[in-house]
Amino acid sequence: MAPKKPEPEPEPEEAEEAAEPETGSSAFVFADGSKYDGNWMMVKGVQMRHGKGVYTEGAAEDQTYDGEWQEDMMQGRGIFSYTTGAQYEGEFAANKYHGHGTFRFPDGAVYVGSFKDNQMHGKGTYTDAQGVEWTGKFFNGTGPGLSNGSVVAK
Repeated sequence: MAPKKPEPEPEPEEAEEAAEPETGSSAFVFADGSKYDGNWMMVKGVQMRHGKGVYTEGAAEDQTYDGEWQEDMMQGRGIFSYTTGAQYEGEFAANKYHGHGTFRFPDGAVYVGSFKDNQMHGKGTYTDAQGVEWTGKFFNGTGPGLSNGSVVAK
């Protein structure tokens, strides 16, 4: 009797590749009346703002964020406008002003410089409503020309 041929080894199973998240662009309304119009992605059944989009607060329609999103957080460059007329334009990280930006206060004052965790922090220039300019280092929202602590709206 002839020796049996060895059975071929089973081919290794290919590891399942992680499915690409579903993406798209559309407008939707949240339960509180807030609106979002822009890019999104779906991860594990959860739809998240991701990419470029505009968010409008439900109760205060004049309060908006127009900019970049990453996994449902303001991340990258954008403009946040408040109902008071204040406005921040610059870099965001994890829903906070973080990096270089410009904050325009309702009274006409302007700060241009570094931000950290929603506050003026690092080198910058603050120009008050009368046009007087202070340049220097700011720390946790205070710095040259500021007498009452943090003046950035949150």
